Amino acid sequence: MKNRIFITSLLAFINLPAPSYASFCIADTCFEDLADLKKQFIALQKTIIKTHSDVLNHNEQLPVIKKDIKGNKEDINKNSSDIKSIKDDTFKNKATNEQNKKEILNNKKGVLNNKVKIEEVHRETQNNSNSFNQLTGEIDEFRQLTNNRFQKIDKTVAKNHKKAMAGISAAMAMNAIPFVNGKDVSVGVGSGSYGGQGSLAIGSQFQMTEIMRSSTYLSYDSNRNLGIAAGISIGW
Repeated sequence: MKNRIFITSLLAFINLPAPSYASFCIADTCFEDLADLKKQFIALQKTIIKTHSDVLNHNEQLPVIKKDIKGNKEDINKNSSDIKSIKDDTFKNKATNEQNKKEILNNKKGVLNNKVKIEEVHRETQNNSNSFNQLTGEIDEFRQLTNNRFQKIDKTVAKNHKKAMAGISAAMAMNAIPFVNGKDVSVGVGSGSYGGQGSLAIGSQFQMTEIMRSSTYLSYDSNRNLGIAAGISIGW
């Protein structure tokens, strides 16, 4: 109210005609005449009007500013809640990270243990492989030795088979010699063949007494074996 009275009085004073001879001082400021003072008051009037307009504009903006402040306050509260939630999540994540670190450490230990076991299995596998290769070599050696022995046995059997066949043919040749009955001495020749082998035999009989007789046989077969047989008989 006082400001309005002062402004009204000031406006009335400014609108008065100012004599050119007036000279006075207000406070520490001196003016040559009222015209100069009037200019100062006009400038002050403009400043006051502008200030009043700014105040009115500010008053008009106050609801908006209050609304913005309220919105900012709500945003701040929401941000505070979000920050608290983020802090909680961060704490949970930190705890989870610690747990993950422990699990990673345990997994690392497990990997190292598995690596050691894998190396042990690898060594055992290598040892088994070496043993298997050694056993395979021994089996091959045994197989070769067995084959050689069987081959020797086969050769021996074949050789003995030939000898047996030749022996049978020699026996057949000796048995095939005919003797003359009633004579004191009888000599004969015979031959035989059996199993692919052959032989030649010579035999003789002697009438030693009326009741005693002896015989002798000699054979030679295809295996270059010499056979001899002799016998004596008594009758009464």
